[in-house]
Amino acid sequence: MREKQVVLATTHVGRDNIEFARSALESTVEQLETEVIPMWIEHDPRIPPHGRIIDAEVREREDGEHELIGRVETYEEEDLKGEGRIPLLDRTIPVGIDEDESGEIIFFNRTFDGEADQRDISEISEALNAEATREEKRSFELLPVLKITGKYALGAIATGFLGKIGADVYDLFKEKVKELMNRKAEETDERLLIFNPVVEVDGRLVEIKVILTNPTDEDIEKLFDDGLQKLDQILPKHITDNSVRCIVYKFEGQEIELRFGVRKDAAPLDPELFRSD
Repeated sequence: MREKQVVLATTHVGRDNIEFARSALESTVEQLETEVIPMWIEHDPRIPPHGRIIDAEVREREDGEHELIGRVETYEEEDLKGEGRIPLLDRTIPVGIDEDESGEIIFFNRTFDGEADQRDISEISEALNAEATREEKRSFELLPVLKITGKYALGAIATGFLGKIGADVYDLFKEKVKELMNRKAEETDERLLIFNPVVEVDGRLVEIKVILTNPTDEDIEKLFDDGLQKLDQILPKHITDNSVRCIVYKFEGQEIELRFGVRKDAAPLDPELFRSD
């Protein structure tokens, strides 16, 4: 494992036309006092984290702008060959929802800023009685990602989700998700739909990501009609280790496949290290 300092962000307007305020950089410094932040390749949640940010500070640049300097640890191949090779930290990675949050949140990035996209997101949020939140991700080639996040009981994700949405608007919800994903299919080669339940296990929150790449109408139907029940069946077998903070699945061909886990301190976990089939 290598440790180094890198520029994580600045207050300049980037090529992606995103400008971070100094307060946003300082907020990250405060966050790292209690948490550790995983490093994802191009913000792609399908790939295990390749490192972690363990500390940071804000510095003034010569041009008067400010930059966020991070102290990061990047993982090397030998670090990933067995359990325990990456030192365990006493801080945890954040999950997709606050501990006191009970409702659903629809997360989207700037690739959904179009008028039609925003209209669909508004209708999806209304169907779920959810909050819609735009995530700022600094990447020139940003992958369109729509994420549906909520807190549910372990073993009762399907009933919890369907109970909150209600049968009267369930079909409308699915149709709007399909419309949104189909529109993205006309604009990009790749897009992601993520169902992102957070469950409480023995007093700790565990984040689950069920990822659909280039979802078809049938994929979306199968995920919500059958896939959530399958998730309820397999998840308890994969969540027995109390060091697991995040579990990532792939939904494809009507099946849920376990891809990898993330330890509470941002170390990636091979499925064989923590699942119990």
